[in-house]
Amino acid sequence: MIVPARETLVVMRLSAVACALLGLAACAEPPSNNAGAAHDALRAAPVATNESTPVERAAASVKAPRLVPLDGGVASIEQKFLGEHVVIARTERAPWDSWCAGPVATYDEIAAFFARVQERVAADDRRAVAMLVKFPLRVNAWRLREIASAEELMKHWDRVFSARAKRKIAHSEPAEVTCRDGTSAMFGAGVLWAEVSGGKLRLRAVND
Repeated sequence: MIVPARETLVVMRLSAVACALLGLAACAEPPSNNAGAAHDALRAAPVATNESTPVERAAASVKAPRLVPLDGGVASIEQKFLGEHVVIARTERAPWDSWCAGPVATYDEIAAFFARVQERVAADDRRAVAMLVKFPLRVNAWRLREIASAEELMKHWDRVFSARAKRKIAHSEPAEVTCRDGTSAMFGAGVLWAEVSGGKLRLRAVND
C-alpha cells in the first residue's frame, strides 16, 4: 500500500474543503494518491484578496458633507469626483449651490482669500489690497471702467471702494462662497469677484 506523504495529505484535505465550499466538480471524483488533482482543484478556486477596485477606492474617498455655520444659515461642502459641491442655505432665501474646483479655487482657499481682502479693506490698507488684485480691475461703480494699475487704484481708491462698497464688504461673510466655472468666485452678494490667475486667487472685479 502506498502511503501519501504528509504534505500531499494536507493538500488533499484542503482541496476537499475548497471543493465542498465552492461546489467544484473535482469533489465528485474518487480520491487519488496523485497530488496533482488536489493542486488543480486549489488552482481553480478563487483567491480572496484585500485589494479593491479603482471604483471602490474612489467611492471610499468620498466623505460626508462638511458643514460651516453662517450668520443665519449654513454652508455645506461635499467632495465629489468633479470638485466640491457647495450649498449655501439661509433662513431668508432659498438655498443655492455652486461647484468649486481645486487645487487653487477650493472652498477653503476662496474663503481665506476673501477674508484677507475684507480685513485689508477694513484697515484701509490700500497697498496690501493692491497686492491681491489682478489688473486690470473691473469696476462697476460710478461708471463702468477698468483700473489698469496699482497706482491708478491708489488715485481712485475712494471711488472703487466707496463707503457703500465697504459696508457691503464688511457685512458679507467670507464663508459664503459661490463659485463659477470652477475657477472664479463671488463674495457676498457679488460686491467682489475673484478668479485664478497665474496659479493664485486674485481680485478681478468690484461691484458697488
